[in-house]
Amino acid sequence: MPIRSSKGPKIMRTFFIIMLLCACPLAANEIGVAAPGATSGWLLLENPLGTSAPATSDFAGDPGLPVVDPNFWPYTGVPSGAWPTCELWHYDSTTLRFTRATHVLGKGDEGVTQWRRTLTGVFEIQGVPYVLHYDPRQTLKGLVQILKADALAAAGGSVPQSSIVLNSADYIDAPTVSPDRKHVAFRRFTREGNRPGVRVFSLPDFKLVAESADLHAGRPVWLSNSKLALIAYDGAIPRPQQHETGRPMQVRESHGPVPGRLVTLALPRLEVTELLKGSFPPDRITAALLADPLGYGLLLARAEGAGVVVEMRGADGRSAELARYEIFRGMCVMPGLVRMAGVRKVDGVTTLVYTRCERRTEISTPAGRMVLPFGDKRQLDETTTDVISRDAHGGMIDLGRGVCGMLEPVVNPEFDASRPGASALLRHTLFVFDWRGCDSLRNPRQLARLSRMVQRFEEVASQYTAGIPSTQLVYDVSITDGKNDKKGRYIELYASRGRGDKGRIRTEDNLSGDWLVQAIDDAGAGDMYYDCADIRQGAMRARKGEDVGKVYDDLVVQLETRKLLTLTGTERKLEDGGVRFLGRDIYRDPHSGATWRVWVYERYGRKLDDGTRERVEMRFVAGLPVGTAGDWRFPHALARARVRFALAGNQGAALTDLAFKPDKFLELPNLTDLGNPRLKPRPSLFLPAEFAIFEEVDGKPVKRLEARAVQPGPDGIDYPAQIVRSGRIRPGYDVPLRAQAFRELQR
Repeated sequence: MPIRSSKGPKIMRTFFIIMLLCACPLAANEIGVAAPGATSGWLLLENPLGTSAPATSDFAGDPGLPVVDPNFWPYTGVPSGAWPTCELWHYDSTTLRFTRATHVLGKGDEGVTQWRRTLTGVFEIQGVPYVLHYDPRQTLKGLVQILKADALAAAGGSVPQSSIVLNSADYIDAPTVSPDRKHVAFRRFTREGNRPGVRVFSLPDFKLVAESADLHAGRPVWLSNSKLALIAYDGAIPRPQQHETGRPMQVRESHGPVPGRLVTLALPRLEVTELLKGSFPPDRITAALLADPLGYGLLLARAEGAGVVVEMRGADGRSAELARYEIFRGMCVMPGLVRMAGVRKVDGVTTLVYTRCERRTEISTPAGRMVLPFGDKRQLDETTTDVISRDAHGGMIDLGRGVCGMLEPVVNPEFDASRPGASALLRHTLFVFDWRGCDSLRNPRQLARLSRMVQRFEEVASQYTAGIPSTQLVYDVSITDGKNDKKGRYIELYASRGRGDKGRIRTEDNLSGDWLVQAIDDAGAGDMYYDCADIRQGAMRARKGEDVGKVYDDLVVQLETRKLLTLTGTERKLEDGGVRFLGRDIYRDPHSGATWRVWVYERYGRKLDDGTRERVEMRFVAGLPVGTAGDWRFPHALARARVRFALAGNQGAALTDLAFKPDKFLELPNLTDLGNPRLKPRPSLFLPAEFAIFEEVDGKPVKRLEARAVQPGPDGIDYPAQIVRSGRIRPGYDVPLRAQAFRELQR
């Protein structure tokens, strides 16, 4: 409850409150903590996926994903698997830059392939970060070491003895520092018997001053300088588990409330006092208990009825409800504001609700009435959003000093749905609301890691010195415009070489009945446009591109679109063909009507005469591949591409939204390898198998074009022998091509 005083000048009371604000305790998730000033902080993140270089994106050297629960690694489910190479990184929201804060976890085989140590928690004292170093092989004569991390950026891959401030024989985690900075508490698990409890150490000497009796403790928080509060769970400390719940595959992390008690532990002997019995959400990922920064009591999430209520509980036992949800998604606290998130039905629709509770009080000063941003007067503001996941995965985390982050689920890139007994289906990305630019997806290499489509493009391209040499796509297309409906087959042959490395293209379609063949190649004196409207003639007509006009221009646009959607080199600088992260958004799928969370990226192509550039805006499905949102073999797929698009037989190039079906994908084999059984086939490309173009009519999407990839039989696809000598074609990449394939009718 609010601090009240009837003694002393009112101006002194104002000074006292302001000083108390500066000394508020730090509530922090173990993977990150804010620094003094709250504009920067430290995060435990995987080491970068690659090095930064002049030719790469400014963010290609950003660190990777957080590791929410290292005790459950290896995520691959393979006994010989490894922990991620996860070090401490500092982020500064004023410069938008990450810098390495530690380098203690080895290099070479130890640091990459056979990880033996990892960092599991971070906390801060007087602006200095400390990390928990987990050493299961006890190479440092203890199981967990607390390292002072202010000078470990150049440690060279090992732990300097001078940095160890505590060496614990037992496992410890969940660090929390008292408001007066005189004590730090940890949850402990004894080496013998794995018995859980709490230990308190004095600061700055890290001497053990108190240890609790055994209890299944959640994360402890400081209620005052001499008293801790925590949730003591019944039976065992719950950890969110990943469960497969049917076919098609659906996964849930179990975040349901678990029976337990809200208790306090008072120094000097950490005597336990029970405050409340009930059921409480697990607090491994999202905190179910936080201390109010100004000592008004506790913020608590607990089960009530069929849902979860978030309430403020005062020292006198009284409580005030702040929010109520069906599924709790976390909370974050600062002196004047409590932020909470959860899921409940709004107008019958399951919705993510973001709740802000502003607290304020008024006091009198010699200068007049003054409003302070905390107190017992509450103003609730709730908004709904689809940008944050509605499922029980990840959640909101408190980094201290009012800084709030969000862990969002993604498919573990190491997960293989085809492997028997595959486990650990999920990872999490991190973005911090209060630190501009602090988002796991800012690094374009993360897109290439998480999206199976982009991942496979990059994997295949790495096997060629100049990228993927060619592709051949085969689609059945239907066009419906109400006047001149068309159906037919469309083939696109693209080669990255030729025309001064600007690439070549050839299209073949029978959308108008007869086969129409068009191509662009370089005859040594500029572009030549080749076409044949009657394949019975047996020859292509050749004309200079500049003399042809619109059909030539449209074919060039089609070529540039193919280059933009060939997602290789995504880590390069934007001006050199890389991708740039624009943010997280929502997208309403015109196919199914579903609303998906998406990651938005852009990419630029050739320069145009007006000084602008060809551009594609891409939206990848951020959610897990459940239902129409994707396939576990093809996660985080491309949902929409906004690009200038032209298709032979249509009305020319225009800015167009290509709407893909993320749950439909095509495996595109290497055609050169297929022709040589002695070669080990290279991996297939993954591409969307279906896309459509919609036009909005009376506020509703109306499908104007639909394209479906043709799946070949064992012997390929029947085709006119006048165009392909064998009378068979097959979609694929690295297409065996004759030198005149883009100039002669029969290829």
